[in-house]
Amino acid sequence: MRRRKKFLDEQADKMNEFMRGWVLQAGDKLKEDVRSTLESGKTPSRGLKDIDVSCSKYANALKGELERLVLDGWDEGYGKWAQHAGGTKRAAGKRPLTKPQLKTKLPSTLKAFIDNKAESTAEDQLVNLRIRAVYTAQKGVDDGLSVEQILADLTDLINEYATSSKITQGADSAAVQSFNTGEQQFYKTQVADELHAFEYIAILDDKTTQWCRACNGHTYTPWGTAYNAVNPPKHFGCRSMLEPIWKRTGEVLPPPDNFIPSVPITGAF
Repeated sequence: MRRRKKFLDEQADKMNEFMRGWVLQAGDKLKEDVRSTLESGKTPSRGLKDIDVSCSKYANALKGELERLVLDGWDEGYGKWAQHAGGTKRAAGKRPLTKPQLKTKLPSTLKAFIDNKAESTAEDQLVNLRIRAVYTAQKGVDDGLSVEQILADLTDLINEYATSSKITQGADSAAVQSFNTGEQQFYKTQVADELHAFEYIAILDDKTTQWCRACNGHTYTPWGTAYNAVNPPKHFGCRSMLEPIWKRTGEVLPPPDNFIPSVPITGAF
């Protein structure tokens, strides 16, 4: 669990740097458009409000980052299955797909997740930046600032936004959701018949939310209603996971309790 946390923390940091770079790049383009608009003599009502921001390049680049993490999550699930199975062939004689095999052709469910997550994240971050930038430029015009003063204010705004919680939380959720989705899809599509349940595992320390603390140790029917209600991450900074409980020949396991806490989710998405 600690190894997983360390890995996801590192991936969230990498994702944050990746997103920050794209936000700063989009900010530079916004400043160019603002300068061009103001130097052309257009007023805010005739020019600034028409400034747009393109999200497609950022979204496409982000898809590559999310795919990498989805594949890593898939590989995590494969490793746990291999440890359980002892690397032997199953009764059906067919082994689950490995990470290299999956990479050649992503299933439609994983591709849809990657596409939707990348496009919604890129649009949310860049459109929000565009709104703030245009507002700042319009306010500068209203206050009688020079073009250079307005651009300096925009530079400060963009740099602050690039390191804001909007970006850091977006990076954290993208990294953790992608990894967890890849792992869970491995279980669901490759070895579902070998699963008995999932156990909710939380890191218990001073950062643990009430929600994760309440879920810790409870067990869930794979892909049931309760599973869907608790499947992490449910909030920013979540470090919890669902650990597979495998069926074992001749062993009778207790049924999942499917416990759903009544406490609120602090920092929910």
